[in-house]
Amino acid sequence: MYVEEVLGPRWKTRKRLTMRLRILCLMLVSSIWAIAHAKGRVVCYLASWSLYRTGNDVYKIEDINSSLCTHIIYAFANLYGDGTIKVGDSYTDSSSGQNGYNRLNALKKVNTNLKTLIAIGGGSAGSTNFSKVFNSASLRAAFVDNAANFVRQNGFNGLDVDWEFPGDGTGSQTSDKVAFTTTLAALRTKFTPLGLLLSAACPSPSYYIRVSYNVSSISQSLDFINLMTYDFHNGYQSTTGLNAPLYVRKADSDKELNVVAGVNNWLNNGAPANKINVGMGFYGTAFSLKDASKNGVGAASSGPGGSDGAMEYYKICKSQYDDDGWNLNWDDEADVPFGNLGKLWVGYDDPDSIAEKAQYVVSNQLGGAMVWSMDQDDYKGYCGEKNILLKSINNNLS
Repeated sequence: MYVEEVLGPRWKTRKRLTMRLRILCLMLVSSIWAIAHAKGRVVCYLASWSLYRTGNDVYKIEDINSSLCTHIIYAFANLYGDGTIKVGDSYTDSSSGQNGYNRLNALKKVNTNLKTLIAIGGGSAGSTNFSKVFNSASLRAAFVDNAANFVRQNGFNGLDVDWEFPGDGTGSQTSDKVAFTTTLAALRTKFTPLGLLLSAACPSPSYYIRVSYNVSSISQSLDFINLMTYDFHNGYQSTTGLNAPLYVRKADSDKELNVVAGVNNWLNNGAPANKINVGMGFYGTAFSLKDASKNGVGAASSGPGGSDGAMEYYKICKSQYDDDGWNLNWDDEADVPFGNLGKLWVGYDDPDSIAEKAQYVVSNQLGGAMVWSMDQDDYKGYCGEKNILLKSINNNLS
């Protein structure tokens, strides 16, 4: 059921009443919905630093509805230059702190079909250690053994490699593209007899395919590919931009900065459709408008808004629910919403746009959806229904 069935044709400006009607419709759907087994994967990243939240925003692993995800990936462990892997944050991850690893893996007792993975790397990890280890035969061999041991000793079902990015950035080498392919193949050889899963998080633009990835080769080693089809714009740009447009806009100077173009880049370079998980960001890209009255896509920005240019969905929806001052809009070309509250401007995804993306996954017979990150959903039900974005994915993949 879509909101436009209740409200009529797609609306240009959605005010507070519209939002509440949408929430009521989605709650109605959820109330009659026994969570179905999704046709595709729903791979959910869990950002370990969410466990630092306190007060009304406290996030507890035990409150996760594990039936909404087929896989949960714990982010992040650290790769060191000697090929060893260690916990990323001893407070959140280890048994001497918040015991994040064990608490997450305990969810498999609730949902016996759930698989958990540990991710190494991440956006702040850089390339230095990855490049050093992956380019050395001896360090690579040590890493492969260490990875298998780390995964099993900590109760996970597999490893997610999030190197951002081979051959690109400080500490990288031109040989990284080959080294990445070689290392994934070695991991595959090690993991298969152990029954362990292997995935990688990868950006979608063609530049990274040229520099970083032999797509057809790494696809053979990976169980699935978590395509980061978001972050197409950032709050430090001089004009506002959408975080994750589904389709290209006529005004876009770079026609690759959208989900469909990104997926096609990977398909056209040899990735099997059933291995691609389309990334969906549960946050928005936030800007500070120079002039609140000039608030469209491409409006002049004086810098990042929100928290360093980003805003979690649960904060976006709560602010919209509480404040009549939001000017809410839908971009008919890109098929995603955007809005502003005074000079705060945010391009984001909501339950409607997430539904469109999930339907795109189904219609193109892709592997499923990937979420960054599940802890940014409306997990408290501030706006009426808990985990409304994850439920929108499940509703439209099933």
